[in-house]
Amino acid sequence: MDYDADSRQVAVALRYADGDTAPVVVAKGRGVLADEIIRRARDAGLFVHESRELVALLLQVDLDQRIPPVLYVAIAELLSWVYQVEQRVVPDDPSRRPGDPIARSAGRGGGGTMTTESTPRAGTAAAAADDHERFQLHDRLEILGLVRTLVERRALVSVVYGGGSGFFVSALLQVSSASGEIIVDGAPDLPAHAAALASSRLTFATLLDNIRVQFHADGAEDAEFEGQRALRIALPDSVLRLQRRADYRLRIPPAETPVCELRIDASAMLPLRVYDISCGGIALVDWPDGQAPENHRLYRQCRLLLDDEEPLAADLEVVYVLDRTESDGQRVRRCGARFVDLPGTLATRVQRYITRLERRQKALRDAHGGDRR
Repeated sequence: MDYDADSRQVAVALRYADGDTAPVVVAKGRGVLADEIIRRARDAGLFVHESRELVALLLQVDLDQRIPPVLYVAIAELLSWVYQVEQRVVPDDPSRRPGDPIARSAGRGGGGTMTTESTPRAGTAAAAADDHERFQLHDRLEILGLVRTLVERRALVSVVYGGGSGFFVSALLQVSSASGEIIVDGAPDLPAHAAALASSRLTFATLLDNIRVQFHADGAEDAEFEGQRALRIALPDSVLRLQRRADYRLRIPPAETPVCELRIDASAMLPLRVYDISCGGIALVDWPDGQAPENHRLYRQCRLLLDDEEPLAADLEVVYVLDRTESDGQRVRRCGARFVDLPGTLATRVQRYITRLERRQKALRDAHGGDRR
């Protein structure tokens, strides 16, 4: 969901079915129409993804038209995330190797439509290369460890080929430290597989523990794995491992009670419930009547209470304010804010809290018999 110049919501729906060379825009609209698109998507159990920048680009695509190649990487990463989420709710079959049809067809065939909505917030669609450099891994042992984790977890990976002319969802099947090679599951159809082999540069993108992972390969060789077609690529010299608010926000479960106290003035603090959190910022809810945050307002020396640790002092800048009606008819105000010049030691504390929270959530899911959300 997004808000344009006249404060109306904006939404775009995509379909990616068997036989489609690229996702197709099947619905888009503002205001009441956007509300209806989002409602129908949720009623049908389809995924709704928030991305202001992506919605703005997709609005430029005509109805029933395929998305342009310039958007392939962004949509490929989104589809990879959708497939991974869907794969979690499918009972694990130990006889199925990564990339078998049950994983490839997730979200396709029977009405595989996905709705993209956006929440207003600051930022651009892509960061500059120098901003990404600090998130690059260059150590060979670290890269090997990361790739092994992707193989062990059977993570689905989007493969973009042909200078962005096409992509498919695959998986890393094997990595060898001796040869420095990775075996990648082949494309689901021969034309796409041949196009990938003919490409001088391939881009691989996925999510690992909700952190974006991306790397490139200068071409691929034809290979075979367990009797099926595959690709052989060289171990990359560098890997982007990026976690920004635009890429990942951890939703706080109801059982957790982190609170942020906003400093309204020199003597007054306003306690608010933390709705989600990342290393880049937080979203706050439960605003009392009469307290309306304004975009770009700066709150100095706020107190963030996470677990039983010492309160964390931080400056916060409001980047969006969202009023919405929940399914029960209740109006909810949500405010997103970014950390301003958060010191590294405090950023580490936030990251440790996120890690602890994820572990608690995983333990709870395991205790109830599966990795379900």
